[in-house]
Amino acid sequence: MKTQGRPQKIYTEEQKAEIKKAYKKTHNPKEHNRLLCLKLRVIQGLTIEQISRITELSLSKSKSCNKFI
Repeated sequence: MKTQGRPQKIYTEEQKAEIKKAYKKTHNPKEHNRLLCLKLRVIQGLTIEQISRITELSLSKSKSCNKFI
């Protein structure tokens, strides 16, 4: 059973394109991970647990990426 979290912000297609562009452009590893978390959450709608598995970041690190959403 999925629990109700706080409502997710709705992003426009322009904002999503901007996230994708920034993700492709960055060379800084920390910035790359942050943008990957953001991309997976906003564009693909994945949960923090799924993002943690994909990025191989700890659950708490994945949650900290959530603060940018």
